[in-house]
Amino acid sequence: MLTRGQIRSAPPKTVAAGVKFKLTIALVNVGDTLWLTGQTVRAGFVMPAVKITGERGRLVHESHGPLLPRAVAPGRSLMLDLPIDAPAKPGVYTVKIDLVDQNICWFEERGSEALVFSIEVSEARP
Repeated sequence: MLTRGQIRSAPPKTVAAGVKFKLTIALVNVGDTLWLTGQTVRAGFVMPAVKITGERGRLVHESHGPLLPRAVAPGRSLMLDLPIDAPAKPGVYTVKIDLVDQNICWFEERGSEALVFSIEVSEARP
């Protein structure tokens, strides 16, 4: 396991279509490798990533970022506000938050447990 994550602010149960919301997450590096970061995205940098799936697990949206505010050494942690874009169409969706080692792997592929929750997307507000 490379990371242990926790949502620090409860995800909303319902959001309007197309709205951006944020979650505060806590990440702990429980592996043996320094999580790198920087000012631009490049291979080997660690950052949070979000996958939103709809019915039958179909991928609706995937986003990577933001960049971590600092490198995270093994045994260290950080809190991060993670912006998430709600899908454009109403429905019930699954949101998965994981870390990605850019151009290398998703942490879940190496044994970490992603943070997963459901969200209902309602009609967009005028």
